Amino acid sequence: MSKFRTTAIAIALCAGSALAAAPALVLYAAWRWYVLSHFAAGELKPLPFAQWQFANIPLILRSMLKDMLEKGYFFATAALAVAGLIWRLRRHGLDVPVLLLDGTVVCRHRLDRHELARLLRPGRGAHA
Repeated sequence: MSKFRTTAIAIALCAGSALAAAPALVLYAAWRWYVLSHFAAGELKPLPFAQWQFANIPLILRSMLKDMLEKGYFFATAALAVAGLIWRLRRHGLDVPVLLLDGTVVCRHRLDRHELARLLRPGRGAHA
């Protein structure tokens, strides 16, 4: 790969990263402006350790459990999604192939357009 092409790819990646980060930076700037202009003391600061209310922890945990039970469908769906992810990672690891309907492996990490076109031509492919 030429030095020019490598530099162009690096610039494109940096520009893409900056573009992707722009909404987060705008949101952060808006939040900082709001806090500093609407709250006299600024952002909330942690209380000194001596003022922490450890006696309320059981009440807080009980309230959290009650909310979780009320939203049981969501947590069951999330548990199934995590279980499916674990199953897929154990079966394939991070090497998940792209397959055709007949099970022919097209690629593993990057889609090769020319190989895919060759495999999709009638009468051609890995089994021809």
